[in-house]
Amino acid sequence: MDQATNKIIPKVAPKAARGAMAGLALSALLGALGISAANIALPALAETFGATFARIQWVVLICLLAVTTVIVGVGQLGDIHGRRRVLTGGIVMFTVASAACAAALAVIGQRRRAEARTAGKIGKSGAARGRTPCKARPVSR
Repeated sequence: MDQATNKIIPKVAPKAARGAMAGLALSALLGALGISAANIALPALAETFGATFARIQWVVLICLLAVTTVIVGVGQLGDIHGRRRVLTGGIVMFTVASAACAAALAVIGQRRRAEARTAGKIGKSGAARGRTPCKARPVSR
């Protein structure tokens, strides 16, 4: 190597280089993980929304489009503020967003259980068996 190359590529201890490489590889995996999660959810989304699989695939395409459009701007932010700082901020944002999604799922699960308990109580009451506490009046037109 010539002297100019030594100035560009800093010498790093092998142990630190392995840690940095592992961290970078894991952070690159996060993007693929997000897209894979969207792909895995496609059948459930199609069933929930009653849409065809072809229509639901647009969800993944929109995710990929969003990632693709943001990459250029984030690359420029990395040039301005430092790549390590921007990478760390991105990992923190991904972690917080993932935790928020997990918390939202937990809240939804709790609400569904509460709805089921309420429905069970209503089912035991007379209203579910067709008995009404008051007489129905005919509607005048």
